[in-house]
Amino acid sequence: MRRRRGFTLTELLVVVGLIAILVALLLPAMVRARRASQRVACASNLRQLAVVQQFYLNEFKDYYLPIKWGLDLTRPPGWPPVAPPPVPPSVTHLHWPGNPALRRTLQVRQFGTSRFPYKMICPLAVLAVADATPQGHPIVRSYGYNHDSLNGRANPPVYFTGHKRKDVRSPSTKLMFADATSGNITRSGATNYDKWGEFWGLPPGGGTPVTNVVAYRHEKGANVAFWDGHLEWLRRDQIVGNDKLWRVNK
Repeated sequence: MRRRRGFTLTELLVVVGLIAILVALLLPAMVRARRASQRVACASNLRQLAVVQQFYLNEFKDYYLPIKWGLDLTRPPGWPPVAPPPVPPSVTHLHWPGNPALRRTLQVRQFGTSRFPYKMICPLAVLAVADATPQGHPIVRSYGYNHDSLNGRANPPVYFTGHKRKDVRSPSTKLMFADATSGNITRSGATNYDKWGEFWGLPPGGGTPVTNVVAYRHEKGANVAFWDGHLEWLRRDQIVGNDKLWRVNK
């Protein structure tokens, strides 16, 4: 009976070396595929927000979803005084994620909160993903709404900051929503991600709050929803300092 010969040390080392080479070749491709799927999932969420805007326009007489809406009687009137909107609000002050029409259209059942299910959060928005409660995740740490150039009635006690359809010029070229760590975003915050990354609020040790942060979390770029409803991925240099992208009424 012939004895069965095992692998020699040299043969085992060759096999291990070949496996290591295959892993080295496949791993970058797997990482790229995962990042691509995360970017697609994020873009799908923004597309839903863009679609909601079209429903909102039809339901609310050509007004887009306002960034702020409602009354806050706990704060003194702002200065300078501002006139109320055409239809003065009669509800408690709401930020855009808490708007009942938005939540109803997206079939988000939890009313009275600004939190959303995980499926509406960018997978790479670490602040939003980490801040989980039974009510969901804070979508304002995942996506931001462009409020650059809004003249809206932003002072208490009446809040209304939003655009009418006719106010948005060349909607296919104007940023509406984008990856962000702040619920509101502006041109001035387009470079904050360079220093702070996935951060929002008071910096360690105090100082000026970090807000309006556009998040370049997808291959050094961000997913952007435009006012006409289409989606694009833009590089950082296409967003920073691009007045034509931000100023919706110009």
